[in-house]
Amino acid sequence: METARPRRTPSSAIALASAGTVVSVLPAFLTGAMAVQLTENLAFGVAALGVAVGAFWGAGALTSAWLGRLVDRLGASRSMQIAGAISAASMGGIALSARSWAALVVWLVIGSMSHVIAQPAANRLLMNAVDPARLGVSFGIKQSAPPLASSLAGISVPLLALTLGWRYAYAIGAVCSIAVVIAAGRGGSQRPRPAAVERAAIGPRPELLLFGLAFGLAVSATSSVPAFYVDAAVVSGLSPSRAGTMLGIAAFLTIAGRLASGVLVDRLTRRHLLICAVQLSFAVVGLGLLALARPVTMTVGVVVAMALGWSFNGVFWFSMVRAHPKSPGAITGTIAPAGLLANTVSPLLFGSIAEQFGYRPAWLTAAGIATLAVVAFVAGSRRLERATPTH
Repeated sequence: METARPRRTPSSAIALASAGTVVSVLPAFLTGAMAVQLTENLAFGVAALGVAVGAFWGAGALTSAWLGRLVDRLGASRSMQIAGAISAASMGGIALSARSWAALVVWLVIGSMSHVIAQPAANRLLMNAVDPARLGVSFGIKQSAPPLASSLAGISVPLLALTLGWRYAYAIGAVCSIAVVIAAGRGGSQRPRPAAVERAAIGPRPELLLFGLAFGLAVSATSSVPAFYVDAAVVSGLSPSRAGTMLGIAAFLTIAGRLASGVLVDRLTRRHLLICAVQLSFAVVGLGLLALARPVTMTVGVVVAMALGWSFNGVFWFSMVRAHPKSPGAITGTIAPAGLLANTVSPLLFGSIAEQFGYRPAWLTAAGIATLAVVAFVAGSRRLERATPTH
């Protein structure tokens, strides 16, 4: 375990965990938001853009398990410093030296290491500093960081990309990452004892495969909604401005949903994965409404699918680290690749189905995957109860 008296207050730990999570995913989200400017300036197409963003998530999947265990050895503060430094190097490198698609991909691959270090480091920060009775809401706040990062990336387009240029957006992102490095250093280095890390090592367990499967299916089912909703909504008859507005509202409500889920799990003592199952059930409903491809159902469906269905992340990670309090980095690094691979593959699968057969079969396929996630979460609930310590 790390030092018995953590130097960080709960509020500062939550703030650092959230900020570190934001900057760690900014390279990917900025690249998606700057699609028009990047493809024009660096002379590559939409397919190459998909490969570049997919490289970020795919490279992270390859290194996640090893880096997650490394976080448990180095400690949360030192690991967050490293994550911030890597993110700063990635976005600074893109801002200063990306003159081709290949250079962009190289810097995104480097940036992927920031994400797979920051995620377990953030989880360990929360486990160290936050009271167990408030741990659920702290994870809800931390897991609100990705939709917040997506919103910040979108806002940077009119504020920076269309005024000063797209490179300034990455440069400011790099500065924010440096601020995370400084903030992480102020908390001191709380390095766990090697013997404690060795005792907390996670061996191969069948339930880990089940948890990873459930998480990967859930991410696969929900991640295509923010990526493809606007185009699908316009095809169904919504105006581009209304479609974009609805996506923004749904993203904001997703943050509210994750916070509300955190409050809920703090009030419950067991069977938290069943909450994930219920949330993914709402995703099935929302995706079904999107498949109807009517303006009204598209408007309601995106809110249901994102605000209710996409809110499972905080509950899931709370459940995982609560069941493995001695090795939050290792458990995060072990299961995270399932989500990273889903983020890499699912948009390609969804896009291929939509291009060949239309959006309706694509949404129905996503609804089917969400249904499988519900089944996997229910099946994993009992296994998790046996692994979770009581408080």
